[in-house]
Amino acid sequence: MSLESPRPESIDAGQRPAPARLIKRKAVITVEYEALDNFDVRAQESEIRRVLSDLQPRFDRLDVRFQDRRPRSVPRAAAPDRIWTRDRRTS
Repeated sequence: MSLESPRPESIDAGQRPAPARLIKRKAVITVEYEALDNFDVRAQESEIRRVLSDLQPRFDRLDVRFQDRRPRSVPRAAAPDRIWTRDRRTS
């Protein structure tokens, strides 16, 4: 992966463009799956690791974390009747 910025043809040979500022980004990939038992969990995690290993040579740091989803302890709140108060019409 090259960090050099491309040179536009309009720049004279004597001028150099300002060096590009390195932008750090992070991609989060969420894979939700269900498993019947611990063997199925391990098989699915192994498959996910295998697929992500194809990305490893291309990127410096690849981090995989597996965790159980927590069930909600409290149900979601109901949607509000009206979102924008300014939409209320007065007569």
